[in-house]
Amino acid sequence: MSDSQLPTAELSPASPSLGSRVWPWVKWGLFGLVIWFVSRQARDMWRDLEGKSLVIDLKAFALCALCTLLAWFPSIWFWRWLLVELGVASPWFPTIHSYLLGHLGKYVPGKATVIVIRTALLRKFGLRPAVGAFTVTLETLTYMAAGVATVAMLAPYASVNVPKLEWLRMLAERPAWGIGVALVVTLAGIVGLSLSSRQFVTLASRMAERRGDGDGVLEHLPWYVVPCGFVLFLAAWWIQGLGLGLAILAVSPTDFAWGDWPRWTGAAAIAMVGGFVALFAPGGLGVREALTLALLSNLEPGVAVLVTVVWRGASLVGELVYTAIFTLVDRSLPFEQSTRGEYPTSDRAKAGAE
Repeated sequence: MSDSQLPTAELSPASPSLGSRVWPWVKWGLFGLVIWFVSRQARDMWRDLEGKSLVIDLKAFALCALCTLLAWFPSIWFWRWLLVELGVASPWFPTIHSYLLGHLGKYVPGKATVIVIRTALLRKFGLRPAVGAFTVTLETLTYMAAGVATVAMLAPYASVNVPKLEWLRMLAERPAWGIGVALVVTLAGIVGLSLSSRQFVTLASRMAERRGDGDGVLEHLPWYVVPCGFVLFLAAWWIQGLGLGLAILAVSPTDFAWGDWPRWTGAAAIAMVGGFVALFAPGGLGVREALTLALLSNLEPGVAVLVTVVWRGASLVGELVYTAIFTLVDRSLPFEQSTRGEYPTSDRAKAGAE
């Protein structure tokens, strides 16, 4: 039977499910609702600044932007460690370039663009789609697990002046309790990741093998890699907190105090983890800002709005500037050491043969 004689039902593609058709509308609807709510709240708080003159300290703004790069270097190092353990020859500069450029993909709804960009840029170094998706996902989940642990440890400090959360103040006022909670949460996180990471590796290996892209390589990942990354990321979250503190310094130096670093870190973790969980919000836009405003209740309302804008602005400017710098560095490298080139050697040979 020729293709033209096949029944129409066999030729027509499967119609999308109701959920896949409705979800984009729900996603953009939620995003629009969040933006409207935050904009309205920020406008009301901004009125507090009427008649006041505020100057943004550009030096503190630049340091805040620098924290953006420093806070992501543990992630870059950990991701490269994953790649090397799985047999991917990943030079430092191309890895940094692909990580930073891919990080901008978080501003695309769903965050899957991050995986696509990073995998495409390192393809010539032997990074296969399954390994790329696995390592990017594992790095992100480990980072966010450390963020959740940071929230659990520092929420009492971050929410000490937030209405209806005053009951957490007792942990902040009792250092021994706070240290105990921190140790328990850290230990639980390490043990939990040690147990769950092996199951995740097994599941990812089976899925990759079904697609013919696994070859069992994912199961070669040592068990201690993820727990080590978790501990490393706990330090990275403190750098994120310093970035929020520097945003406060840029707007209102009188509200900056080094003793508030635990509070900044807890607030940054709550805001960024909340923005990550909200898949409908590109880059956590709106959600992160709403949480930040709520957690900066110790500041004047108008100052809190400006700090929130400066923190996001410094992060975005830093990501764009550092991505541009490392892109130029990557382009100046010899071809075999750069991310230039769309195919690894074997793929180029196949393309030429065709």
